[in-house]
Amino acid sequence: METTYISNPIYAGEFRHAVDPKGRVTVPSKWRRADSEDFYVMPDQRNQCLIIMPPEEFKAVGRKIESSAAIPEADKRFFLRIFYSQAQPATVDRQGRMLLPEDYSKRVGITQEVVLAGGDTRFEIWNPDRWKATTEERLDVYCNVADKIGL
Repeated sequence: METTYISNPIYAGEFRHAVDPKGRVTVPSKWRRADSEDFYVMPDQRNQCLIIMPPEEFKAVGRKIESSAAIPEADKRFFLRIFYSQAQPATVDRQGRMLLPEDYSKRVGITQEVVLAGGDTRFEIWNPDRWKATTEERLDVYCNVADKIGL
């Protein structure tokens, strides 16, 4: 079966995948890109999950911080120092697998199974128990916002 690639996928959906013995996880075929299979991986600011960004999204975050008038220059420099130093490049192989950084996986509690959660221009990789707890704990926020926008 041939995989159809799109240049700028919308990362939507929730997928469960096993982590293989080498620490690789399969990226859903709908999320694979035609032009590049490169991503940046970093733990989120609270070490709950891994954030996965294609290069253009990674660059956009840096530019957004640099151009923000609401953030003091010293805070920008510190944020960018941590942001860029925490990001590690990752490549999806021909079988659609991405090698997760071992130390980051340990930090966010990833072991044998993961949840890949779409987030429009990026996606997250979660320990299934943390994902369930976080989504259940904050479901009221989703419902409140959905009501406000008439969803």
